[in-house]
Amino acid sequence: MIRTLHGRDSYPVSLLCLVMGVNRSGYMKWAGRRGVPTASELKRDACVALIKEAREGHKTHGYRWIRERILRLFGVVYSPGYVLKCWRWAGLKANAHGVKYRRPREESLEFPNLVAGDWRPSRPLETVASDMTMLRHCSGRAYELTLYVDAFSREIVSWAMSATPGDRRTYFDGLRGLVRRMKKEQSGLVTTLHTDQGAVYSSRSYNELLKKYSIRHSMSRKGTPTDNPMDESLNGWIKDELYGDFGFYRCEDPIACVRRYVRYYNGERMACCLNYKTPAEYLAQSGL
Repeated sequence: MIRTLHGRDSYPVSLLCLVMGVNRSGYMKWAGRRGVPTASELKRDACVALIKEAREGHKTHGYRWIRERILRLFGVVYSPGYVLKCWRWAGLKANAHGVKYRRPREESLEFPNLVAGDWRPSRPLETVASDMTMLRHCSGRAYELTLYVDAFSREIVSWAMSATPGDRRTYFDGLRGLVRRMKKEQSGLVTTLHTDQGAVYSSRSYNELLKKYSIRHSMSRKGTPTDNPMDESLNGWIKDELYGDFGFYRCEDPIACVRRYVRYYNGERMACCLNYKTPAEYLAQSGL
């Protein structure tokens, strides 16, 4: 308004500022830098550029994870609040799904929940969680992926996948991979395996194999995925990242795609619950 009246009707700037209650020196500074970005705008634009670069190939992650990745890649420190502010200004969103809460039900008597919500073991392979998730491919096949995850470091210690619906071998092959890891890294220490009450996990043949290797079996209550939050959330992340970041749906070799993802997950993917360390880093720094 001041610029318009001053230019059109030749009113003095000082008079217009006085009438409109505007500081004259402040107005002159503003008029002089029109079109020139301010220091705060330059800082914001730099932050947005780093956010977009750090998100390349990782669009399923939120602003906190991206903030830590910016620190790792570029050595630049931003507060979580500032990254969130720039994140919203740029109109960015994480391509992740929500997890629904289900009401707890009666606990299984045959296989009690030995973990009972204690997901902070004191050593590697003390508590391992297992679950199966389904991955759909553009070929029309639905792959069943069974995971075995160490609760101590969140490392995927073993996995197996099959394109045959209801293939029990993924559970047994994954378990054998866990046993090989146990033999390699510990001697005589007890491992607790936590699962849901699926048909294979509760089968006689599967549990006989657990007894053979002195593995204690802990089970979630029926219809209660919140008893195994680690694997339930991991399954969600894996689907988001395999589809969104690794192109699983249209990949030529699904097995190779998952193998590549597991290497990334164990060796490169930072985890909030590990203080933004990777499973490999956390395990190495634990000294165990």
